[in-house]
Amino acid sequence: MIRFVSILTPNPNLDFINEKLRSAKRFGADFALDPKKIDAVKEVRGILAGEADVVIEALGASGILYLAAELVTAGGKLVIFGRHVSDEKVPTEKWH
Repeated sequence: MIRFVSILTPNPNLDFINEKLRSAKRFGADFALDPKKIDAVKEVRGILAGEADVVIEALGASGILYLAAELVTAGGKLVIFGRHVSDEKVPTEKWH
């Protein structure tokens, strides 16, 4: 089964209005989460009953790679589409 979850990151340059959460669902997300209000990692792990086989990072916001890496299972795939303007380490320690 494939489930889509949209997580809007707490970035001061982004506006967290309910319309963005509704748009995520309208475009196919099964769940739309605002990590300013909930623990996104805990919530997604609960939804998926574990970690994700594939995580697609498409935002490019600072720190989002850590969130994405926390959600992907060992042996899973982390796909990075976001444009990161500053160097960031992809935390791969848990995958080894």
